[in-house]
Amino acid sequence: MKKILAIVILSLSAITLAAQSVITTVTTDFKVNGATMTDYHHFKVGDTVTVYGFKKKSDKYHFIVEAKDYANLFSIDFIPFAAEEKQLKQLPNALDSDMSAFIAQKKQEIENKKAKERKEQALSGKIRVVMRDHYTLYASDDAKGSVEKGDTIYILGYKNGGYTQYYALYSNKAAGVFKGISRDNIFERDININYLPSTDYPDVKAAISKKQQELVQKKADEAARYRQNALNGNVKGILYLGELRTDDYKSSPFKSGDTLSIVGYSKKDYKEYFAVYSKKGAGVYQSTYSYDMTFKNKADIDLSKLPSTTDPEVLAVLERQQLVSDSLMAIEEAQAYEEYKKSANTLIGIYKQADPIIVTVEGWNSNSVGGIEVNLSVINCSLQTIKYITFKGYFTNAVGDKCRNEIGGGTTWTGRGVGPIGPRPTGTDNFEVEHAECHANYDFDQLTFYSRIAQYFHLSSVTIQYMKGKTVTLSGNKLKKHVIYK
Repeated sequence: MKKILAIVILSLSAITLAAQSVITTVTTDFKVNGATMTDYHHFKVGDTVTVYGFKKKSDKYHFIVEAKDYANLFSIDFIPFAAEEKQLKQLPNALDSDMSAFIAQKKQEIENKKAKERKEQALSGKIRVVMRDHYTLYASDDAKGSVEKGDTIYILGYKNGGYTQYYALYSNKAAGVFKGISRDNIFERDININYLPSTDYPDVKAAISKKQQELVQKKADEAARYRQNALNGNVKGILYLGELRTDDYKSSPFKSGDTLSIVGYSKKDYKEYFAVYSKKGAGVYQSTYSYDMTFKNKADIDLSKLPSTTDPEVLAVLERQQLVSDSLMAIEEAQAYEEYKKSANTLIGIYKQADPIIVTVEGWNSNSVGGIEVNLSVINCSLQTIKYITFKGYFTNAVGDKCRNEIGGGTTWTGRGVGPIGPRPTGTDNFEVEHAECHANYDFDQLTFYSRIAQYFHLSSVTIQYMKGKTVTLSGNKLKKHVIYK
């Protein structure tokens, strides 16, 4: 009961003092020091202050003042405020012992305010620092990832463990509580750790947990994208030293300097295996050298994100690519006329069955502002010369929804190719010339479609206009069997 009464009396006293206060402004720059160095404050002209107590004694002016982030009793040789002395004399005696509790309350209010603001800054990611080149923080047991020199990190909390300092932090590749043996020289600039919430604070723990979940999801998404890139043939390696061979020491068709699409990777019994293909062939091969010596551009290849060489999708890719390689190499490497003739007739039969056309989506890419280029190749499988060919398609985002053109707002991408594209070969006598003339490649780099979220490209229709005037349009299921997506 006595404790409650004391609190009530103190609150009433604070209200009374506040009512007697004088709000004024600073008229000259000056500095004051309190009982400790932490009480140091620099007042500047124009600052607004509230004066709660005043006393002139021994040629000194004594004030109890509250300003932004400051409250204390101090003494000075002059009156540094716009308020007149006769007005200040109406205030309570600044040296009265009863004012001590009031000052303490004001200080505590400011400390609480600073702690709240600092916590809000930390939890909103506003305390950003960069790691020094020669210092590293070490991850605690539940941290994910690591921080290294040059990393930009965000501090959420801090705890002094004596000889060990603990920081709750996150970056684009790490999240958790990290520890160091010193507070000095860890970061490129000193940070004020005063009022930072503890690493054990529930809000800090919750924020770290959320960042860790985001980090795990980010890595999973990156791995999925890298896997799909590999399966699409977009992870390339330039063969360097040694050779790729089978387990029974049969050599592969690839030579040093060849560019290979790397679809999968496995390591077994200290041996490294690569699922690769090019126009020369496809298969799973063992490297006769370590990975570091197998490819010239090893820094561009992330083995940890490649699917296994035994992955069903990898094996399916190799099987399809082997068929393509067999067809191409049969023509390119035919040594005898009969073999050449056989290969030519095989292609003629394939083209005849694929009449009127085969369209291959070779790839597409976007520039830094979202403009999309599309590369398509065409084989004319009909017996008529193509004059023009018009392609229509659309892009979808990562969740399968159609992307809208950022310029114009439509969803349809259109490209028009100009011929002539000759008819398919009908015999082997002039096969090489006719085979070359029935192929065409179009790189649509005159950008008309812009999207920063496009993930997949789909052809929706192909319209063929022949030299003799006939027009054929393929769409829906009729189009599907004529399109290959690389």
